[in-house]
Amino acid sequence: MSATPSTVEAELRARFRQWGRDGTFASLGDPATLADGCERLRRLAYEADTLGIFLSVIATAGLALPILAHAESPLAEQVRSGDAVAAVAITERGAGSDVLAMASTVTTGADGSLRLDGGKWHVTNAPLADAIVVFAVDATTEDRFVTAVLVRPDDPGVRRGPALDLIGCHGSPTGELWFDDVRLPSERRLGRPTDGKALLDLAFLRERALAPWPLLGKMERVLGECLDHVERREQFQKALHEFQYVQEKIVSGFDRMLHARHLAERAIAAIAAGRPEPAIASLAKATAADAALHVFQAGIEVHGSYGVQADRRYGDFVQDALCAQIAGGTRETHKKVVFGALRLERVRARKGRPSPLLRGENGRDR
Repeated sequence: MSATPSTVEAELRARFRQWGRDGTFASLGDPATLADGCERLRRLAYEADTLGIFLSVIATAGLALPILAHAESPLAEQVRSGDAVAAVAITERGAGSDVLAMASTVTTGADGSLRLDGGKWHVTNAPLADAIVVFAVDATTEDRFVTAVLVRPDDPGVRRGPALDLIGCHGSPTGELWFDDVRLPSERRLGRPTDGKALLDLAFLRERALAPWPLLGKMERVLGECLDHVERREQFQKALHEFQYVQEKIVSGFDRMLHARHLAERAIAAIAAGRPEPAIASLAKATAADAALHVFQAGIEVHGSYGVQADRRYGDFVQDALCAQIAGGTRETHKKVVFGALRLERVRARKGRPSPLLRGENGRDR
């Protein structure tokens, strides 16, 4: 029986307060401690029975917190301490992966006040967020640049739907938002009017760089359980670990996990060094999601009839991995990011400039 929305919210808020108090959220919000924060995510996911809640953690502490801190919003401290749940609203029904085709608009009045209209779709934490960072097009002039505003759920004109019924990630409430003539004071704009694109890029970078870490923790646990199982289990009077096809399933999963971890570590190191690599972050996210799906399916296959038992939760992990392949951008979206970066690097190489991405060099060595 699935948990009720109120139960999910109560558990999420309790976990947020715990992780705010123990410094997990603060470590995720500061580039200097980001590597430590990611290791905390990995360890927490190793122990957890669901991966969904970590989408909510990344949305709040990984995305919203740096944006709020950058804009010097007083709400940043509440998020850092775990006392507030935040959401970052980017995706729209009609735009999908083409986020710059968003139709939501912000208009600035003569007195500097703001008006927000439109809607957002598939927003992590939307059904329960205390604060929402909304990206929209500024329609005040013909320039139509992207801008960001801070919205609270009790602002007049804000409506939010119930949590969507997803195939996985059930511990992370995801929903829809509507904005109908929402009037906001000028201080609700985050940063300068034209800072929106930079903040949007920051959100994408951090989401993609952080997403692999909970998956890595869960992959490590499942592979460990697979090794324990094949040591104990016998088939046809032989230990299960002696069968090469069983060995291949575990070794290929381990190989994919290590590759994903290498990319994830490089993406985080580049951010910490102040030289972010969006292409590597995209590769890390897509690779980790694919690796997790492979490992979780292998967990079911290695355990056989035990693997399809509900109490093993491997089926839930597979569904979580499928959601992870969509959240934060599809595989095709990430390939587009990487291909664009490779083309740019090639142009630089022709001009005699170094091409660390094509050579596979770590951003720290530039």
